[in-house]
Amino acid sequence: GENGEMMVADNSSMGNAVGLSRNDSDLVNVKYNADEKGSVIIPFEEADSSGFFPYGNGVVCVKSNYICLIDKDGQIEWEDETSVINPMIKVAGDYIAVASDGGTRLELYKEKELCYGIDAPDVIRVFDVSERGDVVLSTEKKAYKGAVTVFNKKGEQIFSWGSGVNHITDVEMLKTRQVAVALVNSDTEIVSYVM
Repeated sequence: GENGEMMVADNSSMGNAVGLSRNDSDLVNVKYNADEKGSVIIPFEEADSSGFFPYGNGVVCVKSNYICLIDKDGQIEWEDETSVINPMIKVAGDYIAVASDGGTRLELYKEKELCYGIDAPDVIRVFDVSERGDVVLSTEKKAYKGAVTVFNKKGEQIFSWGSGVNHITDVEMLKTRQVAVALVNSDTEIVSYVM
């Protein structure tokens, strides 16, 4: 992949900030606006094919088979190898969930410790993580329009549902441990359910 740069901004006084830049003038992924005061620009190999998310006083970064936390000064606080190719990332509280876009691998971290790594029963479409460490996946499922599966922070499956009529477009893990599911029926309407 191409080399890129990542901007890590001190988020203590201006809110969280994360950005990705192929060069100094071409900002391609900004989570929150940040001014240059208090920012540190550091090189990050394969930045254009990586995922970034504000976490604590830094930014958690993922790329294929790799995860790290870069602090507000641009230093790697911790790093680890993963088993996730083409990663997507979600963060809530102390938990970091990394899932393979178009694959089946899911890994959950609490701070820098790996809680579990599992292979989902089917290809992952979208996912979310809660502050409790529960992870919800929307996956493809043979003979269905999609499926929803919830895993607790130990990696144990605690809920599963298959949709035979509506396509699942998004899922969200609510604080109440319920799951919000957005569904589309191409014949009639767009609906949302809380399960």
